[in-house]
Amino acid sequence: MSVNIIILGPPGSGKGTQAKRLAQKLDMVYFATGDLIRDEITSNTELGKKIKPVVESGKLIEDADISQIVTKHIESYKDGGIIFDGFPRSLEQAHILEDALPGDKFTVINIEVHHDKLVERMEKRWICEKCDKIFIIEEKNPTKACDVCGGKLIKRKDDNPKVLAERIKVYEKETAPMIEYFEEKGLVVNVNGEPSIDTVEHEIWEKLEGKIGKH
Repeated sequence: MSVNIIILGPPGSGKGTQAKRLAQKLDMVYFATGDLIRDEITSNTELGKKIKPVVESGKLIEDADISQIVTKHIESYKDGGIIFDGFPRSLEQAHILEDALPGDKFTVINIEVHHDKLVERMEKRWICEKCDKIFIIEEKNPTKACDVCGGKLIKRKDDNPKVLAERIKVYEKETAPMIEYFEEKGLVVNVNGEPSIDTVEHEIWEKLEGKIGKH
């Protein structure tokens, strides 16, 4: 039996950054569903072709399709603690995850950020086209390259106000029942995601220690 952590938060909440930091700190597997989805699309698989327009529209991928992606990769990590970033995103997906890891325990970190702050962050967010590192930059057309691999900084197709609004709407509609489900089980830790990255990390760690004890 393993202890797993689910990181939740609306698009632009910084959950990916916090999930990576936490995985490194706890020596756990970082399971980035978004990366797996983008790999499917980039590889131009049949599933990738099917989900590409869904992702670019800001809607959620169908539960059956996301389940196929997750279950295909989760087998490699099911014997150790996993930090899930981007999955589950609906009540049905929560059940899929519990079925995939029967007997495992879960702690859910829910990062909360106001809508206006999310839009502001998205406008400044750029990503390296090679290594996917995220940058927050004030200028509209940055000329700098990635400081990790030298790759070009680009905007994701789903990083625009219209798509963001749709993603937030979908997130709230689909994810709220799931959060309520986990709250009824006493598994949710709510965190203010608006301060600095370090401040948010400190709050997560402070609350998590009391939740999972000496992991």
